[in-house]
Amino acid sequence: MSRENVDFEAIRSRIKAYRKDAELSQEAFGKPLGLRRQDVNAIESGNRNPGLTVLYRIVNEYELTFDWLLLGE
Repeated sequence: MSRENVDFEAIRSRIKAYRKDAELSQEAFGKPLGLRRQDVNAIESGNRNPGLTVLYRIVNEYELTFDWLLLGE
């Protein structure tokens, strides 16, 4: 899957929805990932796309799957 084919808008939406469902602030969500609140906000608002390392950390820290995070499955 090339970077051009990645639906970052959908990924951002899933990240934000998960964070809110887990009742985590942006700061609390980002801290175990090594991200500041501003970083999480930039990802959720579309000002920055998460890299593979960040996606990997999210999947591992919050016990999600890449299928769900990337594809919604």
